[in-house]
Amino acid sequence: MFTSFEQFEKGPWDKEVNIYVTDMSSWDLKEAAVEYNRRYPAYLFLEEHPDLTEDVDGFLVNQGEYGMMIVQERRPLEEARKALQKTEYYDKWSPEMKERILER
Repeated sequence: MFTSFEQFEKGPWDKEVNIYVTDMSSWDLKEAAVEYNRRYPAYLFLEEHPDLTEDVDGFLVNQGEYGMMIVQERRPLEEARKALQKTEYYDKWSPEMKERILER
């Protein structure tokens, strides 16, 4: 459970994907992700929240029930993104979703 900035200091992020459930507002969760991406550039922090709709070509792709902070090592994730960019995977993503998810 992730409840505050102070409680969520470095690690241990020892799994391939670390997921923390939170009851924070979407605004606070987005701000936390921005701050932690700045503090810990070797990791990627991605917020997931029911109020943050992720729509790909008319399909909702976020789980939509819980607020979560997802933490992963940045390097392998960026390598996978580069490989996907050579395919049609991101073609139907909106510019807003690409900015939110890819441009961190």
